[in-house]
Amino acid sequence: MVCVGLLQLVNYREWTESLGYDREWLIQITQSTIYKELVSKIKNIGGVVLQCRHDYFIVLEPYLENLKEVNKNIIDELSEYSPVPIKLILVCGNDPYAAQDKACKLLQRMKDSITILTDGNIREVGIVHVDVNDFTNLTFTNNAYDSYVEIVNLIWRFTNELKGLGVLVQYLGGDNIALIFSPKRINEVINYINKIP
Repeated sequence: MVCVGLLQLVNYREWTESLGYDREWLIQITQSTIYKELVSKIKNIGGVVLQCRHDYFIVLEPYLENLKEVNKNIIDELSEYSPVPIKLILVCGNDPYAAQDKACKLLQRMKDSITILTDGNIREVGIVHVDVNDFTNLTFTNNAYDSYVEIVNLIWRFTNELKGLGVLVQYLGGDNIALIFSPKRINEVINYINKIP
């Protein structure tokens, strides 16, 4: 079983606004440190982290018997790097998009730092890795920023056109994009990708 979680850095915006005007460097260092530590901890249990925003992260985790205890330890360790409290909700739903949607709606009402709902059942998730052809040449022909804009446009397209299939889209850096979805959608996702010029 796979659980889809939403991790929130509580009152993160308020923290950033309390830093004064010369703050962007500190915010970026804090964001990258938290992300690095979270990825390191989640990969140790066989999971994956999707950086949704810098104050929200989507996590895909295998269902473990001691899931709450494992995640409590992760949050406790991550709290050493976070300037604000952390909340995590894990939901097993019909597909990754629906599970994170439910998690987001329930997160704001949570009293505890960790909540796990297993009313649904995700046995597997589908993940497709998209790699853009001739991306390096595009960078050399144009420039680094314009090639980045091409990737952002592709991510925007995937996000808008695949949301109806319950697909989560994640930029992995360079020309790499991950699509996460319910395995029952595999043929639709592959057919969609194959139609892109």
